[in-house]
Amino acid sequence: MSFSPQDLKGAVDSHCMTSILVAEDEPGLRETLCEVLVGRGYEVVTASNGHEALRALDAQEFDLVFSDTAMPGPHGEEVLRTSKLVAPDTEVVVASVSGEHGTAHDWVSRGAFDLLRKPYTIVELLSTLDRALERRNLRAASALYQASRVILDTREPALLPEVIVGVALKAMNADDVVLMLPGHDDKLYPACSRALTETIRDVVHESIGDFITSRGPMLRVPIIETRPNVQSCIIYPMCAGERLIGVLGISRVVNQRPFRRLDLEKAAVLASQILLALENMRLVRQAIAAERLATVGQVATSIAHEVNNPIAYVLASQAHLREQLGHVVQLCSMISAGADGTELRAAFVRAGGNSLVEDLVQAAEDVREGAERVRDLVRDTRSLAAQEDRGAFDINEAIRSALRVVAAELRHKAVITTKLSEGLRVSGCVGRISQVFVNLLVNAGEAFGNGPNNSIVITSQKIGCHVVVTVRDNGPGIDGNALPRVFESFFTTKSTPTATGLGLPISRDIVRSHGGEISVESEPGRGAVFSIVLPMTTRSREQPATTPPPPVANVERPLRIMFVDDEPNILRSYSRVFGKTHDIVLAQDGLQALTALEANADFDLIVCDLSMPTMSGMELFSVIGERYPRLVDRVVFATGGATQRDIEEFLSSITNLVLEKPFDMKVLRELIADVQRVS
Repeated sequence: MSFSPQDLKGAVDSHCMTSILVAEDEPGLRETLCEVLVGRGYEVVTASNGHEALRALDAQEFDLVFSDTAMPGPHGEEVLRTSKLVAPDTEVVVASVSGEHGTAHDWVSRGAFDLLRKPYTIVELLSTLDRALERRNLRAASALYQASRVILDTREPALLPEVIVGVALKAMNADDVVLMLPGHDDKLYPACSRALTETIRDVVHESIGDFITSRGPMLRVPIIETRPNVQSCIIYPMCAGERLIGVLGISRVVNQRPFRRLDLEKAAVLASQILLALENMRLVRQAIAAERLATVGQVATSIAHEVNNPIAYVLASQAHLREQLGHVVQLCSMISAGADGTELRAAFVRAGGNSLVEDLVQAAEDVREGAERVRDLVRDTRSLAAQEDRGAFDINEAIRSALRVVAAELRHKAVITTKLSEGLRVSGCVGRISQVFVNLLVNAGEAFGNGPNNSIVITSQKIGCHVVVTVRDNGPGIDGNALPRVFESFFTTKSTPTATGLGLPISRDIVRSHGGEISVESEPGRGAVFSIVLPMTTRSREQPATTPPPPVANVERPLRIMFVDDEPNILRSYSRVFGKTHDIVLAQDGLQALTALEANADFDLIVCDLSMPTMSGMELFSVIGERYPRLVDRVVFATGGATQRDIEEFLSSITNLVLEKPFDMKVLRELIADVQRVS
């Protein structure tokens, strides 16, 4: 939805008194013109000579200037030049005795709208002025229309604030524009700003911030303000019902001309488009999230299948381990009782001999491999539903993640072949790109039906400075009439009631937001080929900045470590792995950890879960910072990947190491060894 130029013109015209400067040295004619124009509802300022006209132009901005070309003082040409210099949108109509100061063409080439020859009639004058004002309003409307199109055509949410500020800066002839949006705490923060200098930006933001803070919840009506160090400022709140979506601050600092009612009307049109764009972006984010979750739901059965398979053999291997460990326990008991070598060898043979050891090793390996499969699938699924985590990543990582998610869904429908080149790194969100591949693979699977010899071939390669991924199937293809519309929102060829027609449009928007493009080639009966082209990056995978715990111990002595977790089984695993070589303290929540710290705060390392009842890891960290600041850098967090907003904000605000569960104990062993090694 957007306004047409005619709609915008109406918005600009409404509630706005048109201002006209009449510069005429003949008193009788000047008074007559003033009387007629005021009677038409115009705001009129008169000048009897060129000097008065220039002073009037310096004092305020006019919609229209009507000037005699032969006034005393600076002539009409100087008035025209000054009018266009201080306000380029102002239309200027000049009047002259026939042939005295040039032709109409001469004056139009200098920037005038038209030339009236004296003597002229009132009807002729009013007709010319009306046409000049019409052109001015249409030009203003067209500029606002183009501005609104730029704003509404911006599809990437991250770029929208910058586009809004750039458009508003130009449209409003301002020195600074700041777009303020609510944060997670509902307070307003600058989302984007642009000013001539950093000094201007700081001054303007401080002034606008003070005003907004003073108004608080009552900030609902746009106003024109003169703030300290700001010549003129429009503060325009944008609301959807009772909900404050944002505030647009438009300021003139170097430009000394104050904003007026016409500017406020222009800001109103602009703000309405900005509000619509911001709301559209909110709906787009919700649609992307909903489609992402719908994709997960659509393959939920196959995901459950992929989880149940490894869980089945993990449980079977665990049962076998428990059974076979009975023989090991018996052998250990015999050794403890002092049995001789002959008895031990006989018992060992009865238990299975060397095959016992091989079975135990294999069962343990099966448990590890199954647990890792479940872990990877959980991470893949979570990445589809999680918030954006941008960085550089291998495109094949996103492809393999998508294949793991849809494996069981497609296993019995098609043979999937991959031809993936190595070293293809792109920048962006691996979860969102993975969603694109999941959508394409699921669509291909649904198109196949139950026919034989179905195949999907996925290739990745480098072409120039781009990564190109193709997903090719030999399905029924896409009808020629439908092919141009496949990326159109809500268009679908599927007959299922759950089909939304959003999968491919959202996939296109995701790819474009990563600086790439997606296209399709297809013929009925000859399958389809989807191609994704993304700019290649040579940057390594971006990781959150982390600060490892400072070295505080020598390798000769064990470390004193506290493990904080609300899962008893996890605490027992910590105890089994590290209890024999280090002095460890176990705490099931933040309160128990504080009790341990109060008793003895001399810890070399604190490994703490983030999500716990009673007192979370974040709350514990805050107390440690207040009471035991020297321990802050010795805290390492473990997280199960919770995506709550407060956790995401907390993790982005710290530099401590964060381990994502389930992590290999080898990682923790290496960390502890590093603390021991370095002093």
